[in-house]
Amino acid sequence: MNTVKILLVEDHMVVRNGIKLLLESQGEFTVIGEASDGAEALSILANGLAPDIVLTDINMEHMDGMELLKIISQKYPLVKVVILSMLNQIHYV
Repeated sequence: MNTVKILLVEDHMVVRNGIKLLLESQGEFTVIGEASDGAEALSILANGLAPDIVLTDINMEHMDGMELLKIISQKYPLVKVVILSMLNQIHYV
């Protein structure tokens, strides 16, 4: 069975570890890479990691999820991006 390969981008390690455990407990997902911000995620992608999905927080230092989405859409159009947010502002929904 093929699993969905995920690059997980989250600046809080405890949250990142929790999301990773949840995803991998489902059996359908494999976290193949982790980054603490968008810039680190882009570096990982540039080094050849090929996820099916980048699962990213929206609010991070150095490069947020929205900027990461723009760059991935341009440079890696086959990679899907899912953005997680706890923000309740309509601009981000």
